[in-house]
Amino acid sequence: MEGVEGIVSVDPCFGACDIPYWKAKELGCDLIIHIGHAPMPTIKVPFDVEFIEVFYEVTVREDLIEELSKKILSMGFKSVGLVTTVQYLKLLAYVRTLLEKHGLKVFIGKSSGRALYDGQVLGCNVSSAKSVSEKVDAYIFIGDGTFHPVAVYLAIGKPVLAFNPITGEIKDVRDLGERVLRVRLAHMMKASEARSFSVVVTSKVGQYSEELLRTVVNALKKFNREYSIIHLENIGEVLNYMKNVDVFVIIGCPRIVYDDYLKFKRPIITGTELLLSLSRKFKDWKFMEMP
Repeated sequence: MEGVEGIVSVDPCFGACDIPYWKAKELGCDLIIHIGHAPMPTIKVPFDVEFIEVFYEVTVREDLIEELSKKILSMGFKSVGLVTTVQYLKLLAYVRTLLEKHGLKVFIGKSSGRALYDGQVLGCNVSSAKSVSEKVDAYIFIGDGTFHPVAVYLAIGKPVLAFNPITGEIKDVRDLGERVLRVRLAHMMKASEARSFSVVVTSKVGQYSEELLRTVVNALKKFNREYSIIHLENIGEVLNYMKNVDVFVIIGCPRIVYDDYLKFKRPIITGTELLLSLSRKFKDWKFMEMP
C-alpha cells in the first residue's frame, strides 16, 4: 500500500488472545493487522486491530465423508456435534449435509464467550460443543491436529473423532484426553504436598487474569505456603533453571499446562488446579475455559 510502511512481527503468536499491542505502541505503529484468527468478542485490546480471517478452501471428497459416516455408525453413534476452527468453518454446512445423507443426526452448536462463530472451538473455549452436549452421542472435529478436539473431550467427556478433510484420516482422541487427565491428577497431588510455589504470570491481553492471581495468592497465604510471583511472556523451559521451587502455577493459557508439561522438570498446574490441590478436591477438576 503506497505511503504505508509495515513492520512484520516474527515473534511467536498463539492466537487472538496474544495481541502484542504494547510492542506496536513502542514501535510507533498506528494499526495491528492480525492474520489467521477471528477476533474474540470478550477481549478488548487497547489498540486498533484489524483481524483478517483465513479460510481454507478445500473440497472434501464424498467418499471420505462416507467412510467417516461408516466409522461413526460402527461405533454405535447416531447423533453427532460438528465443531471446527475458524480456518475450516466454510466446510461445516457441506459436511453436515453429507453426514445426514448417511443417516446421522448432526448438530452445530451456538458459541459464546470468546468464540465468535457457531461451531467454532478454541483451545480454551468449546461453548459451541457444550451447547449441544445433551443432543449428541459424540463429536466430529473437522480440521488438522488434536489440539482442539482434545479440548472438547476434556470439557465434555464424550467421544471425539478428529477428521482431517484433506487426508481423510480419522483419529479418536479419547486416549490422548485420558492421558492429560492422569497427568493433571498426578501434578495436583504433588502440589497438595508441596511447600514452595512460583506463580507465573503473562501479560498477554487474553490470558492474564488479575482476579485469578489474587485468588491464588490468598490461597497460598491461607495454607502457609511459600511463593514468589514472576513474569514470563512466553512460558517455556527457562523455568527449569529456577531453584527452590516445587511447583509452578500458571496464570495464563491453561493449554501450556495441559499440553506442554513434558517440557518442565517439576509439576506445573493452573490457578484453578492449585485451589483444588490445596483443598484436596481432586475429583472436582474441570477443563479450564477462558471467559
